[in-house]
Amino acid sequence: MGQDYSVEIRRAQALHNTYDFDKALEIWHSLLERNSDSLQRIDLLEKILRSENGRNMLSYATEPKVLSSITVPRTDFFLWYSHLEEESWLPIPNAFVPDVTSPHDYYTSIYFPEGIRNLVFSSQDESGSWNLYTSTCSGDTLWSYPTLINENLTSPEDDIFPILSRNGRELYFSTRGLFGMGGYDLFVSRWDDEIHDWGIPENLGFPYSSPFDDFLFCNTPDGNFSLFASNRSCHRDSMTIYVLEFENKPIKKPIASLEQARRIAALIPVEEDLPSIPERIEPPSVASAADSLFLDYTTLLSTLRGLQDSLVTLSKDLEMMRELYTSTENEQEIQTLSRLLLDTEHRAIVLQSEINNTTGALQQMEMNFLMEGIIINLEDISEKPQSTPSFVSEQYAFTKQRASKPFDIPIEIPKETFDYSFRILDTAVIAEPVNTPGISYSIQLYVVSHKAQLRQLKGLSPVFERRQASGKYLYTAGIFYSYKEALSQINVVKKRGFPSAFLVAYRDGKSISVNEARKAEKLPAAGPKYRIILENFSDGIPDAVMAIIRSNTSKEIVRSISDGKVLYIIAPFDEREEAEALAEILKGNGVEGIITEPIK
Repeated sequence: MGQDYSVEIRRAQALHNTYDFDKALEIWHSLLERNSDSLQRIDLLEKILRSENGRNMLSYATEPKVLSSITVPRTDFFLWYSHLEEESWLPIPNAFVPDVTSPHDYYTSIYFPEGIRNLVFSSQDESGSWNLYTSTCSGDTLWSYPTLINENLTSPEDDIFPILSRNGRELYFSTRGLFGMGGYDLFVSRWDDEIHDWGIPENLGFPYSSPFDDFLFCNTPDGNFSLFASNRSCHRDSMTIYVLEFENKPIKKPIASLEQARRIAALIPVEEDLPSIPERIEPPSVASAADSLFLDYTTLLSTLRGLQDSLVTLSKDLEMMRELYTSTENEQEIQTLSRLLLDTEHRAIVLQSEINNTTGALQQMEMNFLMEGIIINLEDISEKPQSTPSFVSEQYAFTKQRASKPFDIPIEIPKETFDYSFRILDTAVIAEPVNTPGISYSIQLYVVSHKAQLRQLKGLSPVFERRQASGKYLYTAGIFYSYKEALSQINVVKKRGFPSAFLVAYRDGKSISVNEARKAEKLPAAGPKYRIILENFSDGIPDAVMAIIRSNTSKEIVRSISDGKVLYIIAPFDEREEAEALAEILKGNGVEGIITEPIK
């Protein structure tokens, strides 16, 4: 955004990341006033929106009770949710997410536990964004073709890590594209029985959502704990999982001060601000002396690693606060930062002392191993978390689960539907003749003695080929549901090399004169059939919508143009109720611009 602004941009972002949204907004607005570049102004407006969102979220926040946490590698952090089923994470690619143009930094597996019947997962769309899709298991193993979940839960950015509550009525997920303060925010959508669909998603709010990346909120089956993961206090190659005390209806109130906001956002476990060296664990009476020493050693080594992770987090916080301290000129802010720096530096000193003491204890234990003639393989210990807990709290035991191995999943393949809309293509398309209900028109090209070659049909689509009783071949093009629509295309066909082309008409698939058809257009039909018109798909019906249609009806779909507007017509329905039922299903899936009417 220009070299002159770089210092201000970094300072504003640092203020935003440390929850001082008011100060950040002052800088963002100042930069906006001085910047005339349209692209840079759009970026600044986005930053302003994020800071305003953050400020608003601090006015309606909760203060959850944090019980414990663990920092694990980013690549498979979701496997450390030990209350989720073993082998319930299915790696991508798989049957539901077969094609990925570029792997996601975080979302590398979908949650697919054994016995699940309604699946919500994230997959890439044609633009490369990750959106939420749903599929339902019908019968024993067959899954429906995946469809977008609905419009409310689809954002222009990535929507990932969806997970349903145990009762199936809450859907938690993370997104960058909805109301939030930056990074991936946590959202929940609740099932609405009235519309039989998911409702408008709500941000879980501060401190669950932060200026950083926050993922995978869920509650444990026993109703005791809530978990989510965040990179707010660790390196970008890691993720910290927080265990919170479950609250059914948490109290929300304004944050009183900046210090309170930062303290709550840090999510420090209660009762122990810093990890401490655990008391010696007495081994069972049947255990050998070597077993006892090994158990103590691995427990102490796990504690050391936790202390080191905490020191890394504090060092990161110190670096950010020092940058703010050196760049601010506000006296009150200097005093506040000075106090925070002193407190944090003291915590770092205490933490370093704990690390030194733990390291010394480990070294003494290693000497004991030598005296007992016991050899410890550190590589084996480093692999231990793969199958055993590397950190155990009194309330929640973190155990790394195994991912599922890829396996075949049968998914319904949507029936391919022929596009009967009249078009000019590079190569003509010959279609099977269809009996259209009511009055329809077509353009007769010619009658010839031998089958026409595709190149002779000049790219027209669809073209219908009928063998006459005389042995000759009759060729017509297009299906039109009004004389006006057919008339608008006759000159197009003539200019393509068919100067003798003319209109023909049909009633329920049987040939009638054009004059008779035009008269019939103006008369009410006896025993009317019904049709559904889709108005909002000028670029074609999306695959997700087509899948919904095909899973509910086998009626023909015809593309039509009326007054220059592209329409898709689904017909014929014998009963209005049948047409309206499909229309309601489409509306329930977010499809707009639907008309249900009798066929004239």
